[in-house]
Amino acid sequence: MKGNYIKYLLLCLLPLALLSCIKETPESPAVESVNIIPYSVTVSQSPLTRVALRETEFADDCYIFEPDDKLYVEHRDGQTLKLYGVLNLVSGKGTGTARFEGELKCLNDFVPDDNTVLNATVVGANADEEFFNFGNPTDDPVDYGAIVTGVTYPSSVTYTSLPELVQKYSYFTGSSTFAAKHFNNLTQQSVFLQFNLANFRKNGLADPSASTASILIKKGSETLHTVTDVPIGDSEYYGNAIFSTVVQAGDALAGAQIQIDDNLEDSNEPLVLKQGFSEKLNLETNHYYSVSRILDCFRIKATIKETTVTFGLPESIEYSEDRGESWYTYTAGKQFTLKNAGDEVWFRGGRATCDCNGDTQLFTANKVCYIAGDITALLADPSALPAYAFRSAFSKATFSTDNTNPGTVTWVDIDPDDPLILPASTSDYCYAEMFRKCTSLTCAPELPATVLEARCYFRMFSGCSKLTTPPATLPATTIKAQCYYQMFDACTSLEFTPSFPGEKGVLSGTQNYYQMFNDCTALSVTSGKLFTEDTKLTEECFHGMFRHCTALVTVPGDFLPSMLMAKWCYRGLFEGAAFTEGPELPATKLENECYRYLFNSCKNLIKIKCNAANPNNGSFTTNWTAGGLPSGGTFYKNSVTQDNKGSNSTKWPRNGHGIPSGWTVKDLPEDTSQGD
Repeated sequence: MKGNYIKYLLLCLLPLALLSCIKETPESPAVESVNIIPYSVTVSQSPLTRVALRETEFADDCYIFEPDDKLYVEHRDGQTLKLYGVLNLVSGKGTGTARFEGELKCLNDFVPDDNTVLNATVVGANADEEFFNFGNPTDDPVDYGAIVTGVTYPSSVTYTSLPELVQKYSYFTGSSTFAAKHFNNLTQQSVFLQFNLANFRKNGLADPSASTASILIKKGSETLHTVTDVPIGDSEYYGNAIFSTVVQAGDALAGAQIQIDDNLEDSNEPLVLKQGFSEKLNLETNHYYSVSRILDCFRIKATIKETTVTFGLPESIEYSEDRGESWYTYTAGKQFTLKNAGDEVWFRGGRATCDCNGDTQLFTANKVCYIAGDITALLADPSALPAYAFRSAFSKATFSTDNTNPGTVTWVDIDPDDPLILPASTSDYCYAEMFRKCTSLTCAPELPATVLEARCYFRMFSGCSKLTTPPATLPATTIKAQCYYQMFDACTSLEFTPSFPGEKGVLSGTQNYYQMFNDCTALSVTSGKLFTEDTKLTEECFHGMFRHCTALVTVPGDFLPSMLMAKWCYRGLFEGAAFTEGPELPATKLENECYRYLFNSCKNLIKIKCNAANPNNGSFTTNWTAGGLPSGGTFYKNSVTQDNKGSNSTKWPRNGHGIPSGWTVKDLPEDTSQGD
């Protein structure tokens, strides 16, 4: 009885066990039938096919077919797969046109007609295993990897060459009809980027001695892409990185920055990727892009053939004669022969300063050379420009506060189309007498600094008798003692001034613009104005600024807007100028001798507008109209002041300390109805 009960129980449990087994084993996709169709197809080059490996930005050469390339083909009805196959290369190795053969499998009795659209993907022989995603539509081991279901672009790649990247990450897609048997429009969906970053400084990296680095493409704090193990060379101060990477076509990299390890490639001027690396293009299919950034070194360029150059400061200096391709340590006395006009020698280094102080010029040459590039490339740390950084760099001037006359330099000039780059920062004396008496200099570099340290431009171009082109602007609004002291003194060919800021300035110390254009005998035009009415002037700040500028015939009426005078601030400012009408003098309160010699010897001057309410009987304007001014001019004064009567504080004398003898006197504002 007991044995019969056990048999009965087993018979009852058996269906449940079988049902449990069925639930544990997933059901295979239902495939009613798989029809096999032998198929062959030609894939040929077209202007939009594949990718070029030339040294050009955009090119139309095709990808060269390799023996193990495969062509994956499919047809879908909406999302439903109807047909697929894998075709193998049978001919065309090493060319841009190939023949593929294989089998197409039609699912569920699907039968293609001549117009059935086939979509195709080429997978290269050396494709990265993790790049392509494969599917298995029938769950049959024979069909493993029978169809490409997608790709996964790497966010990080190990450094590789451009040809290797093309082999690993080429992703071609296209379409044709079943009857055509010819794919001639397969299009590269990968974008290959080839970077050349040269001369970036290594001293800001976490490990300045590293020989490899990771290169990041970043947008803000987000890292879009990383290339690892990039060789950056073994130079002590500079790195050079040539590397390739791959991104998906259409990736929005515009505005991204290149970062090397934990340090921006150039914190002052980082490499920012434009959209498509041009003004107009997105990252298009069928293209690879070359992205070059060679941080500018200090360069010497021949203007005449057979020029011999010797550099003056060999310590910690490297040179290149092939435009930055290779670098060598410079040794004292080495000479460079620049055989043709336009030939260049490049210099970079890790010096603390390039202060020459007249002992040895930065370089010597037997013929006129252009200097160009970023001069701070010679320094170990350009972000902290040291005091005296480039004092007397190109001159023979041994610095002194007196006017010791140095010898002349006849081999230095600047090409306005390839200028010398000076940083937007200064330090004490950093450019003092830098070009003094460089009599071959015709063009000055731009001076972008807005905050000036003491004497930074002291006699910078003094005695440059051929200088015709000054900096376009002088944007600085914070100016310390003697910054512009005799900066363009005796530049006898200079015909116009830079544009002055016209903004509120902060002046400190004394003699900020002392004799800045003294003896510039060709100067005839000024532009802009000296700060604003609420700029507080300092002692002697504009003393003799345009002294002996005998050709100066025009000055803007609002050139001197400040209302806040200081002792001797405009002393001798226009002494000897040729204009007939000086700029307006709007200040109502004068300080001790602030206008002394202001218009002395201005022998064409016939009109002055002065709003001073305290002329103090001429003690604030000592000899300001002496030196033979013409008679018959007109003097416009503040209505509260008086002519030869009243208290001394409000009295204008009739002599060279006040109103010129024989001049007509009128009150401000100017009464045009009475004429001059």
